[in-house]
Amino acid sequence: METKSEKKYTTEKISGYLGKNPETTVTKNGHTKVSFTVASNVEKDNVNWTNVQIWPGKNEVFDHEMKKGDFVELKGYFKEFETESGLKKAFIALEMMNHKIKTEQKFKWGQQEIIRGNLGQTPEIKEVKSKEGKTYDVAVFSIASNESPSDHTEPQWTSCQVWNKDIDENRIEELGKGDFIEVRGLRGKEYETKSGELKRDLMVTEVTIIRKNPEGNQAIGSQIGETVKM
Repeated sequence: METKSEKKYTTEKISGYLGKNPETTVTKNGHTKVSFTVASNVEKDNVNWTNVQIWPGKNEVFDHEMKKGDFVELKGYFKEFETESGLKKAFIALEMMNHKIKTEQKFKWGQQEIIRGNLGQTPEIKEVKSKEGKTYDVAVFSIASNESPSDHTEPQWTSCQVWNKDIDENRIEELGKGDFIEVRGLRGKEYETKSGELKRDLMVTEVTIIRKNPEGNQAIGSQIGETVKM
């Protein structure tokens, strides 16, 4: 909530990925300050960095831990400060509009992938716990696609994960085996399966239902789509 002194500033919204873990300091007046940087415009050549400050004693802006690589959307205002090296500007966050945890992916500003294909199975939604004991929801499924749809070759399978708010926002519970969909996302961290295979799942942020499977158990491969890298 804004104080009377803060109402003179224009409220704005910023969004992006945390460039470092938040640092907590205590000022000479005994006030707690949380600071970090946010990188926006990351899918283009020019990355914009914003210095962010949160004053928990004044504005109860976050109710859970943030870490480097997390995506955040914040509401607040820009303010200039006089420092020994001159004027500096920071974004004072008043409200957390959105927070997506880093999960398994490494946020290198790399290629986004678009994959179109059939669901190999109905997505399974389960709970996982972090090392800190926090509980998160994750939906897992696989997609059968083919980089050359005209070729009569075996489809390429991609393992996908959808986390937390993205599950509801993308109507994951409405998906079923055989549905023809399009997903967008970034590749996560490489890991080794029980069989010794190295894999990198697609961390999905957007899902579009192109065509529902009317039968519910349609054989995979009759309407194979393609993989596109952006």
